[in-house]
Amino acid sequence: MVTLDGDLCEHSGAMTGGHRHKKTGSFKEKEVAQALEEINERFQKLEKNVTKLEEARAGNEEKITRLRELKANLEGDIIKEL
Repeated sequence: MVTLDGDLCEHSGAMTGGHRHKKTGSFKEKEVAQALEEINERFQKLEKNVTKLEEARAGNEEKITRLRELKANLEGDIIKEL
C-alpha cells in the first residue's frame, strides 16, 4: 500500500520512500523571507522619499513660473520707463 505522502508500506510493516521534510531548506527560506521583508521596507521608504521629492519639485516649478512672470513684468516696466 502507498500513502498519500508517497510512503510505501510493506506487509512486514516497514515504510520506505516517499515524502521527507527537508530541514536544510527551512533555514534558507527564513533567510530569504527576512531579506525580502527588509527589501520591501526599504522600497516603501524609497517610495515615500520619491513622493516627497515630486511634491517639492512641483512646488519649485510653481515658484519658478511666478518668478518668470515677475521678471517679465519688471522688464516691461523698465522698458516703459526708458
